Amino acid sequence: INQNIYRVSGEAGRDLNAEARVEYQYDGERKSHKEVRRLQVASLQAIDWGNRKQLGCFVNPADVNLRTFIVGVLLPSFDGIELPKTSRNLIYAAQIYDFYHANDIKYVSDPSSSNISGVSNDYIQFPFQTLDIKRGDCDDLLVLLAASLGSVGVETGFIDIPGHVILVVDSGLNSAQIMQSGFDVNHFIYRNDKYWIPVETTLLGKNNFVDSWINAIERYRDLYTREQVLPDLIEFSQSQKIYPPATHTGLIASANYNRNQQARDLFSKDINDIMLLNQITVEKEFIQITKAFPDNLDVKLQYALWSVDHGKMQQAEKLLEQILAKAPANFAALVNLGNVYVEKAEYEKARIKYTEALKAGIETDMVYLNLCVTEYRAGYLNKAKEYFAKIKDQDIFYKIGPKMYADLLGKGD
Repeated sequence: INQNIYRVSGEAGRDLNAEARVEYQYDGERKSHKEVRRLQVASLQAIDWGNRKQLGCFVNPADVNLRTFIVGVLLPSFDGIELPKTSRNLIYAAQIYDFYHANDIKYVSDPSSSNISGVSNDYIQFPFQTLDIKRGDCDDLLVLLAASLGSVGVETGFIDIPGHVILVVDSGLNSAQIMQSGFDVNHFIYRNDKYWIPVETTLLGKNNFVDSWINAIERYRDLYTREQVLPDLIEFSQSQKIYPPATHTGLIASANYNRNQQARDLFSKDINDIMLLNQITVEKEFIQITKAFPDNLDVKLQYALWSVDHGKMQQAEKLLEQILAKAPANFAALVNLGNVYVEKAEYEKARIKYTEALKAGIETDMVYLNLCVTEYRAGYLNKAKEYFAKIKDQDIFYKIGPKMYADLLGKGD
């Protein structure tokens, strides 16, 4: 007897003395061995969080009904979308999460607290049950996502946090592949020779996949930093060696899952966010620092320049204006705000900022260059030539644009 729990749909909540007897022949002599083990009989959906590995009973990768639904209904809803060259496991995780999100599967709190030792009356929904009522607590949704991913060959598990469980998905990436994909290894949990993607299931139905990922990794880091405790990571493939998956299943009403366009829209946003994941993390750090140190203009300037680099011109403009409100003669803020105005084709505003920057008497060549470009783009070639004549290194314009360079060297307007 390799396990001490047996699930039944009828009478439950009692213990039995189970007897196992082995008869064998050794060196011509007939022998036997008997052993009695205590066997716990549990109701079909019950779990005692005193033995958390039992959660593996509810994740069945071989569930035919669920696999048919995933392969025949869920994944085909994303056909035709160009996928980035990244982890197949990550793509599956985002697609499955976004499909369920789009089709109104939501988190609801459970009055019997999940994952607390000694709680013997907690009940887990099988995936087909959650798909039927479209509601579940954190462990119900974890089981649904894990089983769905398992049906397409993605390994999963969970982080064991008192009072809570967090889904983890095997990224299928090693450290070199993570860096080559442009990710930060700090977005993953490295355990058992795998890099895992954590997923906060309580956000399903409210936030997108990347938000769930970031929230989960921050929660994991906070627990480790605050408690100096490394939570257990339990892989379902390992726990199921002791507690095999239950085969209980049911038909899934595919007609209730028809919000394909909404799922595609959510997935497209998630793909963009996945590719910009490092940017999201960096921006959160900027926001936290600027809130903690609102008078640190250097940090605010760095945030503004980062915003410019990532095409967030309105945000950059706001930050630079905040700097100039406190330091009107800040040279870097004046020049960069002028640059923002040029990109927005607000040339008169750009002229004012560059002219104010000239008063500092530093890097005048660069300011004249910016004024020259401003007048050229505004259509005032003669004025652009006036600034061009004041620039020492005029050849730099050839790198900016050969046509502009030729026009500035020409005669007249």
